[in-house]
Amino acid sequence: MIVRRDSRLLAVVLGLFIAAAVYFVYRGTFEFKLLTWDDDQHVSDNQYFQPLTWRSFTHFWVYSYIYLYVPISYNFYGLEVAVANWFPSPDPSERLNPAIFHIGNVFVHLAGTLLAYRLYLKLVKSAPAACCGALLYALHPFQAECVSWVGEARGLLCTLFCFASLWFYLKFAGVDPERGIFAVQPFEPRPQCRRDYVLGSLCYAAALLSKPSAAAWPLIVMTIDASLLRRQWRTALVRMVPWLIAAAAVTALTKYYQKTAIMYGPAVMPLWQRPFVAGDAYAFYLVKFAWAFEMAFDYGRMPHIAAASPWFYRAWLLPTLVAAVFACLPRRRIWLACYAVFLFAIAPVSGIVPFLYQSISTVADRYMAIPLFGFGLMSAALLAVSRARIALLITLAPLLGFWAHRTMEQCATWRDDWTLYRHAITVNPDSYMANLNLGYRYRLDKQYGLALSHYERVTQLRPDYLWAYYNRGLSFVALNRVDDAVAEYRKALKIDPNVTEMLIALGDALALQKDFEGAEEQYRRAVRASFPTEHLPFVILGEFLYRRGRVEEADAAFLEARDRQPYLAEIDRRQGRVLLEIGRFKDAAPMLERVVAGDPRSLEARIDLANCYYSLSKFALAAKQAAAAVRLDGASFAAHHNLALAAAASGKTSDARREFEAALRLVPPAGRDAEEVRKALAALR
Repeated sequence: MIVRRDSRLLAVVLGLFIAAAVYFVYRGTFEFKLLTWDDDQHVSDNQYFQPLTWRSFTHFWVYSYIYLYVPISYNFYGLEVAVANWFPSPDPSERLNPAIFHIGNVFVHLAGTLLAYRLYLKLVKSAPAACCGALLYALHPFQAECVSWVGEARGLLCTLFCFASLWFYLKFAGVDPERGIFAVQPFEPRPQCRRDYVLGSLCYAAALLSKPSAAAWPLIVMTIDASLLRRQWRTALVRMVPWLIAAAAVTALTKYYQKTAIMYGPAVMPLWQRPFVAGDAYAFYLVKFAWAFEMAFDYGRMPHIAAASPWFYRAWLLPTLVAAVFACLPRRRIWLACYAVFLFAIAPVSGIVPFLYQSISTVADRYMAIPLFGFGLMSAALLAVSRARIALLITLAPLLGFWAHRTMEQCATWRDDWTLYRHAITVNPDSYMANLNLGYRYRLDKQYGLALSHYERVTQLRPDYLWAYYNRGLSFVALNRVDDAVAEYRKALKIDPNVTEMLIALGDALALQKDFEGAEEQYRRAVRASFPTEHLPFVILGEFLYRRGRVEEADAAFLEARDRQPYLAEIDRRQGRVLLEIGRFKDAAPMLERVVAGDPRSLEARIDLANCYYSLSKFALAAKQAAAAVRLDGASFAAHHNLALAAAASGKTSDARREFEAALRLVPPAGRDAEEVRKALAALR
């Protein structure tokens, strides 16, 4: 069980083997797309990364984002966006290179796995046993969601920092250098290096600022310290007091930021039933740990759905039975402590205390990232003390290989939106979230009939889910069924009358009906319902007022938007575009110039600025912006068309003809755009 100096080479070789295994299993994710399942909110459509500046990083330290205060995670996303800007995607339709973000996830998971390996090695003092535990942790199918989903980089970072905090804590508290957790007496080093305790505390703070689910980690560290390393519980508790205070503060902060979030009513169970919800969750994870099939991003296991099962009130028997088995085994102290890691890590998301995601499902694969550390430590300890170690390794090797194969299969379901949502519906046909997102994908592809059918399914599964009505309304608008859209928006507003996106959508629909007074009323309701840092309702109101010729009021609305978000380039972009639309070209130009200067890769801003310069008869400048737009996306009709117009206005007939012909190839031959281009070509002749 002891790793001597002459076997350190073995520890290094096994570490390299672990790294190779992680790369082999997860390398396929490098080709995956960014998803509409939160990847857009976190990264691709995150307005604070458009453009990326130093303020993009500092913003998340001052404000929450999507009901969470996790500045370290969003700073990590910001760094990835910076790298993605250096290495653009070969696909012009992708604003950011998805491979950068997937490589980042695998890198963080690999770092966490190697740190887990080092922790196992420190605790069990056997390199082969620690390797086996690390492989279990890294390759179990539960990890497929964590690694394949860019949105769960938060969880990977949280886990990495938790492991780092434990590493420094063990350096501070001391581990028997010969026997590790198998020592019969507690090991107390003298003198203790308090620097390690401070570093561990900082790492734990970073974990909390990556994802609040780290709140239970101090209980796990206490368990390892007192049960596995045999120190007094009182000593372990005193050492964890600062960590527990930090966890309580972040938990309270999370509850504060989520106070405006609406939970599905049936998902909030009476207090007396919540232990049974937790028992159902624990039983689910134990079964899925052993039988890793039919895994999906949405199990639809909401509390009221689980309560309808005949096993609901008996589910506690399984985790209790497992604990009883461990209690009857030799060295039960070790097995029970490792099992406690699983119990404590799941506790914050077990359902004892309601949490936001329970409106979709109490259970999710990603919640098992830290609990797997306990099972990995258990397997490492079992191998380290086994007298038939070789036989046990031979038995475990096929299981690890099977899990690795299942993980690769499960990762493949995260390849793109279509694959993810269709797979989820196959596993759970009653997944309202998969139906909603699949409808969204159909709507983006202008297959509105299929989109509406999926939204209808959502309303059947959850009649109170207002976003289904919102998306139905958008589909109806696209089909020119504006009256139907208005009806859908009003249904949603009966559920919650203060949703700014819904009020804006209703205002837009009323404006299409030429009910401008009604539209303005909805926009102003959205302004009144907006949060103190929310800018969009003011932008929408400003655009509306500009189009109605009320310039001073519109200027005031945009000024308020800037007061709320002074560094957001989107405000300049939208104000510049609407000024361009109403013919105030001189006012639009400086705003669009600022947008292009801040984000030179913005195709839309380049095209708008080219239009603006052309309208101001600055044809050379218009040609420069249009040429830059063509370089950004050679398949953009607007870019080629603008470049052709600028060339024609400058007397460069051959260049204009070439660009008009390129633009003509990019549009349907019978369309309006094609007709205009053909007229322009005829005029050149």
